[in-house]
Amino acid sequence: SSDLYTHRFGEHGFMRVGYNFNYNRNTNEQTYEDLMPDGTVIFVDSLHTHQRHTTVTNSGDIMFRYDNDTVEFNVNASLVPTHMNIKEEKYNLNEDVSYNGLRYNAGTNFGYRFMDNRLRFNYRIGNNLPGVSQLTNVTDYSDPMNIREGNPNLKKSVNHNAGIEFQLKALMRLRLNYSTTINAITSKTITDRTTGARRTSPANINGNWNLNGNITYNTALDTLGRFNLNTSTDASYANNVGYIDLYRNGDISKMTTKTTSIGER
Repeated sequence: SSDLYTHRFGEHGFMRVGYNFNYNRNTNEQTYEDLMPDGTVIFVDSLHTHQRHTTVTNSGDIMFRYDNDTVEFNVNASLVPTHMNIKEEKYNLNEDVSYNGLRYNAGTNFGYRFMDNRLRFNYRIGNNLPGVSQLTNVTDYSDPMNIREGNPNLKKSVNHNAGIEFQLKALMRLRLNYSTTINAITSKTITDRTTGARRTSPANINGNWNLNGNITYNTALDTLGRFNLNTSTDASYANNVGYIDLYRNGDISKMTTKTTSIGER
């Protein structure tokens, strides 16, 4: 990794451009043995697994910052072209799955100062790619009661986060933040009512978001500043969605959990 370019724009501006390369390879092999009645041990070839997982990333990032007595501005972004490959031999089946995707992350912060007051705004967007092992077609039966399988149709998730903050001199500060995830990657499990075996696979889901805020207040109670009043109020609301097994042989539904909290100090 290295900084390819840096530059200052007078007293208040600065820019940086960077690059990073990463290559990672992991190999995993599992063998299974069976003890025969005569005491000999034989390998169970049908359960033998061999897996090689390779990930190659090239990432470029850029950052620009400007700050003076009135305005502060920052923007940064990174792009990470990613290649993932898994070569797998499992249960006498061979699989070679490749996935090419683009991970990205970008954000901006803007601040404005006026009459000892300050207004700030920030926004960030980024995504997460599914792991190549989550995209596999070969089902894992190594634990017959907890079967795991992939999902070749799994989508990447996208995260949004936005916030605003206002500070009224040293008297009061108000902050509000909102975040949500599109196509969040989770898992769903279906239980066979006859055998009790659980089949789990990755899946996308929508409906997850969070809103939270905080307000603080500080004031002197007498002209000499001997007594002060400080208060802080926090409030949040979260909407979390997941899959729930209804135990009806393949019948699965969404479950929403809504959480509200308020705190005062």
